[in-house]
Amino acid sequence: MVHNGIVLHIPSGHRRHALVYDEQSGAIEAFVSHKYRRVMCHGALIQYRRNSWHHYFLLDHVNLIDIPLSGARVDIFFLQHVLELVAHFSPMCCVADSEVLFNLLKNIYSQELIFSDNDSQRLYLCALLRAMAVYPEEKYLLSLDDDSNVSMKVHKWISSCLRAHPEVYLLKTSGVLKKLGIHD
Repeated sequence: MVHNGIVLHIPSGHRRHALVYDEQSGAIEAFVSHKYRRVMCHGALIQYRRNSWHHYFLLDHVNLIDIPLSGARVDIFFLQHVLELVAHFSPMCCVADSEVLFNLLKNIYSQELIFSDNDSQRLYLCALLRAMAVYPEEKYLLSLDDDSNVSMKVHKWISSCLRAHPEVYLLKTSGVLKKLGIHD
């Protein structure tokens, strides 16, 4: 069976080991056979066959479908931040809403609008966090009923989501949040 996935992370110097967001299974740890390792790069949309091996997957017949070059040209740090958030915040092998999150990630390849301005990036981060079921502790922040200060509520909502997550300290791309005006 052929699967689709997005390469989230490749440890330094290890082109054979990767964290991949699989369309059907969510985040999976995978090893790639030697002859396909050149296809593996951060953010690559790939198609492959997979076999289970202990708690890993072995990927074979790997084909490169797309790389988000246009978005990376506009804001490569935002792209890296999105990949890093999914790598650290999405549960391993969780199939609950993996298709929803996969489709949201796939939008990076076709919609440059996501990268166009800070407001678009903040709204995309909100959608991404919601798709990973990451919510803030303060329930009042979810209310966007009145239009009075939506921007401030979005800032607080994202900030509160990140602050509440146990792996937030692992993020290396927190500079993106400062650029977006989300301070913690």
